[in-house]
Amino acid sequence: MRFLPLIIFSLTAPAALASTIMPEGPAHVSNPLVGLSVAIKKGSSGLDFEGEGAAEFRKQALEFIKIRKSQLSTKERFAAVTNCFARTEENIFCSFMIDRKTRKKDLEAILAATPKLEEDDDTPVATQDVFKISEYLSQADISKFKGVKEAHLHKAMRLFPNGELLQGISDAALSSKECASPELLTVLGQKAEEFFPEPRFKKLAIDLYSRADECSDMTHEKARYRLSLLLIDDGQCKRADPVLMKLSENTEKGDFISRSLFWRAQCAKTSGNKLLFASIKGRLLKEYPLSYHGLLLTRGQKGALGRSLDVREPLIRFRSKSKPEFNNVIRAVEALQSLRANDLAFELLDSINDQLDQSEVPFRLYVALLMGRAGNTIQQFKVLSGVFKDQPSSITRRALELFYPLKRLDVLQSHASKVDPFLMAALIRQESGFNEHARSRVGALGLMQLMPATARRMERVSLRELLDAKTNIRLGVRYYVSLVNRFDGDAELALAGYNAGPEKVDEWKRRYTTSNRMLFFDLIPFKETRDYVALIARNYYWYLNLYGDWVAAQEKQHPPYGPSRKLASGTSKKPLVFTLFSPLY
Repeated sequence: MRFLPLIIFSLTAPAALASTIMPEGPAHVSNPLVGLSVAIKKGSSGLDFEGEGAAEFRKQALEFIKIRKSQLSTKERFAAVTNCFARTEENIFCSFMIDRKTRKKDLEAILAATPKLEEDDDTPVATQDVFKISEYLSQADISKFKGVKEAHLHKAMRLFPNGELLQGISDAALSSKECASPELLTVLGQKAEEFFPEPRFKKLAIDLYSRADECSDMTHEKARYRLSLLLIDDGQCKRADPVLMKLSENTEKGDFISRSLFWRAQCAKTSGNKLLFASIKGRLLKEYPLSYHGLLLTRGQKGALGRSLDVREPLIRFRSKSKPEFNNVIRAVEALQSLRANDLAFELLDSINDQLDQSEVPFRLYVALLMGRAGNTIQQFKVLSGVFKDQPSSITRRALELFYPLKRLDVLQSHASKVDPFLMAALIRQESGFNEHARSRVGALGLMQLMPATARRMERVSLRELLDAKTNIRLGVRYYVSLVNRFDGDAELALAGYNAGPEKVDEWKRRYTTSNRMLFFDLIPFKETRDYVALIARNYYWYLNLYGDWVAAQEKQHPPYGPSRKLASGTSKKPLVFTLFSPLY
């Protein structure tokens, strides 16, 4: 079946609006407000308004490219750098030629000093330290654990094969007049969850998390999060509410705010408190307008966000007024991109990421567009996410098309008999940001981030072939469909299996209730997998709403996409199960 290729930004606005450029007067001719679709369609940049200066910037960019790619002689390179020291302000690339190595070392030092705080932390731990911590746990001596990192405790707890040793240290921690460390209490609670659904261990986990809640400040959220959900699962919404309130008020960290608001609203709904439900729902939709939990509360009804799908035109600004020091960096990026040096443009854009949120929204939208042009879609998504949170009115169809790009749909469409192409687009967006050459730190490759070992179980394939888009998608779809069939048509369980492995999902299904689908997915103990499932489900919703009608119009012969679409792999003909679209929730 032939499929007409999709041009992502071809959804046209009214002609008068689509050609809008809004200068603010003669003093601002070089920095107008321009419609986003104009910049996309014409490939516009701020250099288009720089007059004669644009040619000089491109000349400087060409010299910079030659220096960075070692295309100049030593003498020519020395002359260029020396000239920068003498007349730094005359060349917008000088700061990048002079202190690049210093900035790189600073960045590496910051990354090295940033700890990972998740339960699957891979911080190296000496074997003797693990055995020492394990010995302290066996002795139930809680005085030994002050200052011990959570990651170290997790590794030591792996040596505990049964619940009896856990019970001893837990009893000591709970009966002590002095508070045990919140880290110890949290890890003990998580270990107790491994023995679910046995009731005594569920009670033990709740007691440990409750004690951690009492003994910690607002910065220790993980215990509170798990406590609140276990209480809800136990039918104790009234007891869970104050814990959820603490989570929702911790704006300094805020890892669990959207989820805590969702569950507070659910508890209010269960108790019949309509005013509280409406209040919490309003806050969730205002502060997290694109969150999956917000979509769940509205049951996918378009409402206020539906107006974002109307053809409205967000405006961009090529230069920042609030952060004028960024403007030469942007000029340099534009000049490099005009010479197709996107790898160097990517590096320069990275230099302003940390302070970009201090600039105005129209400028940040433009920077997001430049990031996409440089091939850095992951950073583009991060910038747009911040823009949408700070200014929800900027959530328009044009901006959402940047946030949810649709690429390689022709390849995805060739597998439409097996799985919904929009669902695979949602997965690819999360896995690689549509970067065909993506490589993860653990060795996953390509658009669908396949592990070579996983791919080779299905087909003999080289690493080079795995980076080919068609091959990667074909094998990725094949693997995902096998997971869908394994989990009886449950698309979200298959996503969890794609991220964490199907054996882990089987383990979680044994531990936690599945009667409340959203409670099960929010109880997944791996943060990465929790977020992964929720974000892809959210992506899927928006892909359906942004592009579903357009694709249906192009392929009238093809059945409409969506949650009711049938799988055609093997003998499975069951519809995909998704929480947002399912009557089970």
